[in-house]
Formats: sequence, structure tokens, C-alpha cells
Amino acid sequence: MTDASVTTWTRDVEDALRAMGLEVGDEFKLIDAYRCVPLLSKLHPNNSNVEAKIRQQLQVLNHNGVLRFLDNNGNYQLLRWLNQEE
Repeated sequence: MTDASVTTWTRDVEDALRAMGLEVGDEFKLIDAYRCVPLLSKLHPNNSNVEAKIRQQLQVLNHNGVLRFLDNNGNYQLLRWLNQEE
């Protein structure tokens, strides 16, 4: 179940993670998510701080049970997708 904090940005970051080829259960690093900056910059040309927005949206995805933080060093695990039943 998702909550109202899910925005277009949240879905765009999730879509970018999908485009990276991540599958449920995969682990990834924050630096991997930063590879999405060019795509997200094109989708949101008025945002000049895309890396911070990615970090924010990873927090939202964590809050919604899509991923979990493995540690405080920027390591994550994908648990499910937003539209996937729990």
C-alpha cells in the first residue's frame, strides 16, 4: 500500500530503477541510482538538484516498502514495485 507522499518524482525514480534492469531482491548502491541523473534531468528540467531529489525519493520508496536501506553507506535492496501487491 502506498501513501500520499508518492509523487510523479517518486514514480519517475522507480521507473529509472526499472530501466537500470533491477529486479525484486536485487541490491544496489546510491551511486548506481545516480546514473539516472541524465534521464531525470530531462524529465524535470527545472530541478537543479536532481541527486538530492533522488535521495529524497529513495526515502519515500523506503517508507512505502519498495526498498530497504541495508546500511548507512548508500546500499539498498529492492523489495517490490509500487504497483505490486504486498
